[in-house]
Amino acid sequence: MRKMVTTLLKYLRFDTTAYHARAVNLIWSLQVTTSRSHIESTIAQSMGSNDLRSMSEAYEAFGILWRLTGV
Repeated sequence: MRKMVTTLLKYLRFDTTAYHARAVNLIWSLQVTTSRSHIESTIAQSMGSNDLRSMSEAYEAFGILWRLTGV
């Protein structure tokens, strides 16, 4: 599950705008298939990275995910 989420998060960057909606839909589809907090855990771990570049990319991906979730 972690690999799939990590891969989908890579599509939530400013240079992959064409894939944003589809990636978000797939992330939430994965969320429905599990009873555990895999999605949230993976996002939280990526946002807590010690590497500044990785952390910045994780925050960018989370921001895009948040905006397109429509809650």
